[in-house]
Amino acid sequence: MKKSINGFCTRKKCAMRKNIFIQDISKLFFVGVMAVACICALVQMYAIPYRNALLMMMANRAMVFVWLLAAVIMLLVYGANMMKGTIFMLLMTVVAFSLSVADLRETFSGNLPSLLNFIVMPLMLIFFAYSDVDEIVKPMLLFTNIALSVLFIYLSRSSMAYRLEGPYFTVLNGDLSLGYPNPNQAAIYLFICALNLVVGFFYFKKKILKVLCAADFVYMLVLIEKTKCRTSLLLVVVFLALLIWRKQPKAMIDIFILTPLVYAVASHVAYAQFGDIQIMGETVFNGREEIFDRYFSGLDGMKFLIGDYARFKFDNLHNAYISVAATAGIVVLLFYIRMFRMHLVQNHKLGISRGYERVAFIGFLCIILYSTTEAAGLVGGTNYAFMNISLFAYFSKPFAKPDYAARGAVNENSGIPSEGGTGNELYRTW
Repeated sequence: MKKSINGFCTRKKCAMRKNIFIQDISKLFFVGVMAVACICALVQMYAIPYRNALLMMMANRAMVFVWLLAAVIMLLVYGANMMKGTIFMLLMTVVAFSLSVADLRETFSGNLPSLLNFIVMPLMLIFFAYSDVDEIVKPMLLFTNIALSVLFIYLSRSSMAYRLEGPYFTVLNGDLSLGYPNPNQAAIYLFICALNLVVGFFYFKKKILKVLCAADFVYMLVLIEKTKCRTSLLLVVVFLALLIWRKQPKAMIDIFILTPLVYAVASHVAYAQFGDIQIMGETVFNGREEIFDRYFSGLDGMKFLIGDYARFKFDNLHNAYISVAATAGIVVLLFYIRMFRMHLVQNHKLGISRGYERVAFIGFLCIILYSTTEAAGLVGGTNYAFMNISLFAYFSKPFAKPDYAARGAVNENSGIPSEGGTGNELYRTW
């Protein structure tokens, strides 16, 4: 019977209401995940410079719990219709993880945080492929990055702004580190935060918020210059140049995505041939090439395919692709690259029209380019992943439909599948 009787809904209408309920729960879940991630990111970024072990442990465990819960919920809600390549990549990563535990070189709990740190980005990209980011989430992410910028400014004015050494804590050099282990790590935080501030400048409508984002951005640039991190300084120039150029051809995506891989292989080949060449008493290479060379030289068939999880655990090997390949193998790396390319190309096709979308899109490409010399920005931990997700949330549009949308087209005004829909329309209800 197609019509309702005595106020009771038909099977089809009940299914529609159930689908809307699932959408709302998923939406609330994502807001909750982002809220907890915001709090944990602030707590952890405060705790690391001050060496507060208790705060670091609490924030890290909270992050692990949140992303583990995210993995379970996303598998339940979107699992049957996820991108096959992403599923395969995650399964292969879990295989590498399981082998390291089975080898008894590491405990399960010792390996779990690094595994969850890695899969945060794929999980969020899967979510973005199916869902619009709610307008409640976007300002929350931006205000969190503004709070982070205030924290960085405070640290730059504190006694631990520069690296200290010796019993009297004398300043080691003039490179700003903000209390983090090295200036490069501080520079990554500052660079990603600066990108989010530019997004805020284009996103906010109130002048006071625009002025605040602009002033914070300029101060972040000053702090980046004080870190003396050449990669960050170069990418600031690249980012501003692309922003002025106002074009994002599709070929640019492939260039940015392939650059880290090409650089790693070319550096290995060049280091083997010209590693001893010196200019002005110093070698032409900066030490990263030696790390790449050790990885390539120690490869065998099994490590090439599934990596050596127990040894590397997605550590910063100064190249994101090398870190992924060394930990989980070449197969996972290929699907990892494919995952980013697919999302970027699909969003490019759907259109990057608004100002803040352009800024976020260019910024995320610069983060991928940054991974040429620093892996941490993409695979180094939940702090970096959260800040990168902030960028992705501003240009990402849903381009896949979940299982329950296949029964009918989605009415964009009501969010309810229509009676005669084909199910091929883009799923966009929020």
